[in-house]
Parts: sequence; structure tokens; C-alpha cells
Amino acid sequence: MVGSTVWSQNSIPYRPPLKSYPDTIPLSPINLIKGEANLKRIGLTLVKVCPVSKIKQGELLAFQVQGVDIVLTLLGGRIVAFQRWCTHEEGDLSMGMLEGGVIECPEHGAKFDLSLNGRNVLGPDEEEAGSVPDIRVFKTEVKDGNVYVEL
Repeated sequence: MVGSTVWSQNSIPYRPPLKSYPDTIPLSPINLIKGEANLKRIGLTLVKVCPVSKIKQGELLAFQVQGVDIVLTLLGGRIVAFQRWCTHEEGDLSMGMLEGGVIECPEHGAKFDLSLNGRNVLGPDEEEAGSVPDIRVFKTEVKDGNVYVEL
């Protein structure tokens, strides 16, 4: 049975092979010249979030894109996107303090360094670094005056 899970006694469930997705465009010099690779990548898709003019230095803006909660900010001329919810107890990072590229959770003070790909640099309630999982930082791209995030 293709496309379904088949169980038999004392066996592992059958799972059909992964599909290939022809609508994704692999990165190659030819695609880069055409500009197609700016919109789709293997397994990930660049999704339009907002006009670049909405993003201000040090300001935190929350968005939901394809069911994923993210925060956008401008750091030193670079647009950064990261997950909205803290990995400790899901504090809202869009309400946190941003200082020198480090976002602090407003709930218990966990800190994450956005320049180090979301690494936890101080745990909640001043616990040691790495005491909670890192946050996810997303790749961003600006095209035609809009911000795109790779999901």
C-alpha cells in the first residue's frame, strides 16, 4: 500500500519513500544567474513577511508566517529573524530587551545571542549558559523592498 502506514505483528511500520519536490530549485550557478534560487531552496522556502521599511533598528516586531511565530529586528544594518517563544517557559521574546545583539526573555531573564545563531548565553534566573536550548534564528533575504524569511 503506497501512501499509508501498514502494521504487522512484530514489525516496524512501512513508510513510503520520501517524495522529491520538483517545485524547489537547487542552488546552482545557472539558477543564481536567473534569480530563481532567491525564492526557493531545497527543502526550505523563502516566505515574504513584510516591507523592509517596517523594520527599525533595535525594534522587535512579531509576525506569524505559515504558522511559525517569528520576531524581526534590524541589527547593525542587518535584518535578523528568530523564533518568538523562549525555550525555557515560552516567554514572548518580542517583548524582551535587545542589547548588543543579545535578546533577553522578559519572563525569567534567559539570554540568547543572535550573532551566535541564537545560542543561550545566560540561563533563566541567572543559571549557567546552555541550561536551556538555543533559539532558532532564520535566514533572511531582502528582495524588491520586502523581507523574506527562510522556513
